[in-house]
Formats: sequence, C-alpha cells, structure tokens
Amino acid sequence: MASKTINLFLHGASEGFNTELIQFLFQKLNERQNECFGFDFEYIKSGGQPSLQNEKEIEELKNVIDSFQKKGYQKINIIGKSMGGVISLHEDIISNPIVNKIIILGFPVKIGFPLELDLLKENPFKEKPGYVKDYVEHLNKLGDLLNKLTIIQGLEDLLGTKKDIDEINLQLKHQLNISYIKNATHGFYPITNETIKEENFNNVLNQILTNIL
Repeated sequence: MASKTINLFLHGASEGFNTELIQFLFQKLNERQNECFGFDFEYIKSGGQPSLQNEKEIEELKNVIDSFQKKGYQKINIIGKSMGGVISLHEDIISNPIVNKIIILGFPVKIGFPLELDLLKENPFKEKPGYVKDYVEHLNKLGDLLNKLTIIQGLEDLLGTKKDIDEINLQLKHQLNISYIKNATHGFYPITNETIKEENFNNVLNQILTNIL
C-alpha cells in the first residue's frame, strides 16, 4: 500500500498563500493527483508582521504537521517560498521523521539565519552581516538531514545569488541539492521578458516533481 503523502505549501514573508507562483504550482500538482495543502500564517490573517525569529510561525507549522500526522499521513513534502522554506530548516521540523522533503523556492540567504526580516523594511537589498557564516553553522549542524533539502533558485535572485550559495556550499560537510532557473528573480518572474514567465513557473514545477516523486 502506497504511503499517504501531502504536499504542504508555505508562503513567503510579505505575501500569503494566494500568490501567483504558489497558486500555479498548487493547481498543477493537484492536476497530477498530488494531494496539496496550503494556509496563511496568523500574521497574514491579522494584517501584522512575522514574529521575531519566526518563533510563532515555527510553532504554527509544528501544529500543522502534527495535525496531518494524526490524520494518518506518513509523509509530508514541504514546499516553502523564501521565509516558508527557511523556517522549515528549524531542527524540530526537518528532523521530524514525517517530513520527507523540504523544497525552498528562493533561498533568501542575505537576510541571515534566523531571518532578519526587518532588514527588508529598511532596504530590500540590505544584507545581514555574517549571513554566510550563519547558514554554514546551522546547516552543518543538520548533518545528514540536509539530504531532505532541495533549493530551487532564480539566477537573478538578489536575496540569494549563485555566488552566495556556492560560498555556503563550499563550507558544508554535506553538499546542498540546488537547481537554478535562468532569467528568474526571487519570485521567479523573468527579469527581461514577461512572455517567459510561464516557462519559468513550469521549470520550477518540473524541479519539484523531480524531487517529490
């Protein structure tokens, strides 16, 4: 008997579940008979801001995972946009045996770990000092759990450049699984040609399918 699997979508910091990329991916996975679930964190519902170091969002995510475990699901694939992916790297979440895969869509490495989201309010391109060191230290602590992780990154993503991610990867004991999408920003929109937006989104979809099937 096949294990019961759910694909859990988590949104980024500034927008909720109802974003163009997430809705596209959600619909396409459902069409392929992959069961999906997505939700808004409480701060989105109340019109607020993410909590300090995402403490509240991490607890919300733990509760959602627990609820699916109680419903009899054996595997959860977390598909997290930016912040949603990073909070999934919390040790209590990635180490949970029910968490099968974590796919980060747009790895915002420049704002550090834990995420310093206030930096984005000051300047969308501001960096947290020592952000590479932050990630190297945390990811190395995760050890073999990094085998669960895949990063899908736009080559034009200013919050996490290929140079940033390569620098982190060089210092890790376990190398990251990374797929790059050309001509794609942090939101996977094309930087030069709007007509290839769907091509970018489909490339993200194909990378997800490769990693969850």
